[in-house]
Amino acid sequence: MRGRAIRGELKTHQIIMTESLPDWTYDPFHDKFMEGVKRFIEFTKGKKNKSVPQSTVVGDGYRLGIWVSKVREKQKKGSLSSNQLYSVFYKKLLDQYGFEW
Repeated sequence: MRGRAIRGELKTHQIIMTESLPDWTYDPFHDKFMEGVKRFIEFTKGKKNKSVPQSTVVGDGYRLGIWVSKVREKQKKGSLSSNQLYSVFYKKLLDQYGFEW
C-alpha cells in the first residue's frame, strides 16, 4: 500500500482509510530516524559537548547511544538512508544541532 500510495495509484477513499490506521506511516524508517533526531536534540539541548556515549539510555528506556552509534556507522559507509534526498537532509539536520560524527 505504501508503494501504491507514493506512486499515486490509490483512490481518495483508499488513502483516507489507510491513513486512518493506527500508527500508519508512509516511511517507517524515516519516522524512526526522525524520532532519534528528536531524542538527540532533547538530550543535548543546552550542552556544549554534544557527544553521546554508546551506553546512553534516556528516561523512558530509549537507547539514544545505540542510535547515535548506528548513525555514525551509516555515515562512515557513505549514506544515512537508501533515499539520497533523505541522506542529505539528515546530515544537514544533525550538523545543525552539533552532532559529533
